[in-house]
Amino acid sequence: MDTLKTYLKGLPSDADRERFAVACGTTIGHMRNASYGLKPLAPGVSMQAELLSSSFVKRWDTRPLDWHRIWPELIGTKGAPRVPRDKKAA
Repeated sequence: MDTLKTYLKGLPSDADRERFAVACGTTIGHMRNASYGLKPLAPGVSMQAELLSSSFVKRWDTRPLDWHRIWPELIGTKGAPRVPRDKKAA
C-alpha cells in the first residue's frame, strides 16, 4: 500500500485527495485506511486508482493478498509481485 500512501501524500491538497478518492469511487477516509493496510480497496476502486494515477498506484499494491485471484491476467507481467502462498495449502 506504500504506493497509494505515497500518491495521496504527493497530491497538492486535501481537496485534490478527496477528488481522487471520489473519482475512484470511494471516500478519502476509506482510501486512507486502505493506504495503511487497514482495509482493502474494492477491485473496481483499485482499477480506477491505477488508471487515474497513470499506473503509479498498481492494482496488486492495493490488494496484496488476493490480486492474483481477481486479475489472473497480471500474473507474470512486468513488475508484478510473486503470487502469495495460500496459507490453507501449507
